[in-house]
Amino acid sequence: MKISINQIFFVLCIGTLISCKSKSNNYSTLSSSAASAIQYKTINLDTLKLDSVHTSFVGDIQISKNNLYYIDRKFCYVFKFNPQGKYINRYLGQGNAKNELPIKNITMSAFLPNGNSLFLGTNWDVFIFDTNFNKLDDYDINWHSRASKEQMASNPDPEKMYMYSFLYFGNMVATNTKLYFPVASQHAKFNPTIASYGKETRILGEMEIANGYVDKVFGRLSPLYHNNLNTLVFGYAMVDLRTDKDLLVAFPADPFMYIADGDFVLSKKFGSEGREMNTKYVNVNDTRMFHQNYKQETSKKGYYTFIKYVPETQTLFRGYHKNGQSATDGLQVYMDDVLIADVDVPVNFRVSGFIAPYYYSNSFSNEDTEEIKLYRFMLK
Repeated sequence: MKISINQIFFVLCIGTLISCKSKSNNYSTLSSSAASAIQYKTINLDTLKLDSVHTSFVGDIQISKNNLYYIDRKFCYVFKFNPQGKYINRYLGQGNAKNELPIKNITMSAFLPNGNSLFLGTNWDVFIFDTNFNKLDDYDINWHSRASKEQMASNPDPEKMYMYSFLYFGNMVATNTKLYFPVASQHAKFNPTIASYGKETRILGEMEIANGYVDKVFGRLSPLYHNNLNTLVFGYAMVDLRTDKDLLVAFPADPFMYIADGDFVLSKKFGSEGREMNTKYVNVNDTRMFHQNYKQETSKKGYYTFIKYVPETQTLFRGYHKNGQSATDGLQVYMDDVLIADVDVPVNFRVSGFIAPYYYSNSFSNEDTEEIKLYRFMLK
């Protein structure tokens, strides 16, 4: 079953009937830490305009090997810039040539630590390129499904991989061998409009980059979601890598963040609540109304929007929307899991990465002025 791209949750090829239990779900054993030692009350943001390029202005910034890359999701171009925003080269684009992308648009993308890149198409087809954007491989994500539509409809078992789909508006992160991504279920009998979803759903997927094989879906929502249907309007995970073996996991409605291993054995819980956040969420129990209600809640309520760990400086960033009236978003900065800053930033601000001595934001595009700008800042 395929779902149109403008829906909240997207179905890949649906998965296998094998059990995908997490080996652990030990939230109850964790003690919490909300330690803070504020060092910065403001952060000075410098505006950086990229050199003009022919683009759709639908895309975003990623950082790899000390260069900026603007990923044009509509035209499927990858533009390379130096840290000062000067244009270096253009790669890929739509087409059927060896080093082009035969897809309608780029749904998601990620750079691997070794500099290779991975692109996901609208049909969940994967394309992998080396550091010079020569194609290394392509394949469809393999959820190794043998379940019929009738089996899927009649057997809503949260342990089964066939229950889950790629979370389109989530993020994905990669080691050189594994891809991690948020998942969600939109099964008619098991989805975020149903109270039991909070306790029983799995939240992450793990894929082998070598062959596209999805090893497992795993992890659970935090206890904040277990007995509160309204929080399930934001019932999904955000993920980043702390090391090759440890994951950082956060949730839009939960002020805490969590450190887990690849089996979702949790080792730490920490975090402080953002400022001026309206968290009086309202969910619906009708799947037909979920998408509309979600859009209303994201425009009016406060929730956490991203996490980004920068291994070069061992710094963790988390962003949040405050409410529908605020002219700014919030940005939290953690060092050694201790909050050292909670500052105002432009709405929809995210941290993309680090090229010494600057941290760089996501891109802000203006098609009318044909400009792409981003922000950079230092912590010193």
